Amino acid sequence: MAIEQNEQYNFITTFLEEAEDAALALDESDKPKGMLHGVPVSLKDFFTVKGYDTTLGMARYVDSPWAEDCVVVKVLKYQGAIPFMKTNIPQTNLHFDCSNPIFGRTLNPWSKQRTPGGSSGGEAAAIAAGSSIVGMGSDIGGSIRIPAHFCGICGIKPTVGRISKKGLHMFKGENLLAASMGPMGRDVDSVATMMKALLVPYMFELDPMTPPLTFNTEEYESNRPLKIGFYLEDDWSVPIPACNRAVELAVATLKSQGHEVVPYSPTRAQEMYLDYYMRFCMADGGQELLKSLEDEPVFDPTIKGQVSVLKLPKILRTTLAILLKPMMPLLSRMILCLNGFRSIKDMNEKKCDIQEWQLKILQDWERLGLDAVVCPVAPCVAVLNGYPAKCLGALSYTAYYNLADFPAGVVPVTTVTAEDDQNLKSYYNYDVLWMKNMKMGCVDAIGLPVGVQCVTKPWHEELCLRVMRDVENGLKKD
Repeated sequence: MAIEQNEQYNFITTFLEEAEDAALALDESDKPKGMLHGVPVSLKDFFTVKGYDTTLGMARYVDSPWAEDCVVVKVLKYQGAIPFMKTNIPQTNLHFDCSNPIFGRTLNPWSKQRTPGGSSGGEAAAIAAGSSIVGMGSDIGGSIRIPAHFCGICGIKPTVGRISKKGLHMFKGENLLAASMGPMGRDVDSVATMMKALLVPYMFELDPMTPPLTFNTEEYESNRPLKIGFYLEDDWSVPIPACNRAVELAVATLKSQGHEVVPYSPTRAQEMYLDYYMRFCMADGGQELLKSLEDEPVFDPTIKGQVSVLKLPKILRTTLAILLKPMMPLLSRMILCLNGFRSIKDMNEKKCDIQEWQLKILQDWERLGLDAVVCPVAPCVAVLNGYPAKCLGALSYTAYYNLADFPAGVVPVTTVTAEDDQNLKSYYNYDVLWMKNMKMGCVDAIGLPVGVQCVTKPWHEELCLRVMRDVENGLKKD
């Protein structure tokens, strides 16, 4: 089935040839069965498997098989899982589309004219197409959550470090803004089962840098009433009608199950996205990104735009930003962020600001008595192919919780209706280029899935999954 579906949607990078033999060996083994005994698991290409390439969508890493499985793969095999294929990612693995010069473009199973999102787009497409039950993705700005939202599946971004990163193919020196590994699946229980199977002593032995926190089943299965905050808009973007309606549906179903749901406002969302998240992504002015693309065909349209600006001398980028400021002030700020930090002192001051901001969020939650927050995943649904390059500002809802380092998961809630599509026509036309592009990328989206984002305090992934499960189960009853 995966091969047939791949011909339509192009989500596979590599089949793992030993998968069938591994499954047969499990059946014949007398060893105790693991939590994932015989379960086929797909892996984002980012995860390293012994004997196979991990390309990051770049030609320089082709024909460079890895000598060892990463810790996540070792634990999955220990639990009896059968890793059977690796899935597609965008070039450099750093944005929310899914195309590269090696494997081409992955298409969304809900509509071939739409992106599946990224960077875990191949993984989301494989699960949405029915070719995989569960899989593993990674997330540094929404790379699990946006594809889950665009493809109508579930996924969770844990607190950084909850799941081991040891042995992965990553850009060196990543610590200012770190990626998180997390499972993706067709339903919440599948995602929770993957978390439970990974958070075991064997993983902590393989990677002593991972905190030894096993899965808290009591918290996941608890029925105690919760106090949950919600919001529709941050102060950076306004979601299209379908995304607002999805949050309203989630709020209604949570209330129907006895939870108290109250309005909540995120703290300094625009400032954190523009002046902190984007600046930390380009802390060195994009030099490491440009270096990684030397002698590479720059294939993906999102990367092409970034590279064109990054190749400009810093003085020209700054001049361009100044010239654009009167007409497009937000675009001007985005371009200035590509310059990175002025000095080590500047960077350290920003790091201190982030720590104070994280503390302020926690204080706000404590003051309001919040257990969780529900909000949009993005201000859009799956946009037309090519449009992620035109609406890079659409990451504010997800990137906020990467910067804060709160666990955040996605659960599908509804699909775009004819009324949503009609209401999009009167969607407020902000004088912001990326939002105008986003609106154009969302036209004629009837039937596409719409999810919501559920967020909890750091290291409380089980509670996050519990809120996701309550949304999922409540909608089944309605």
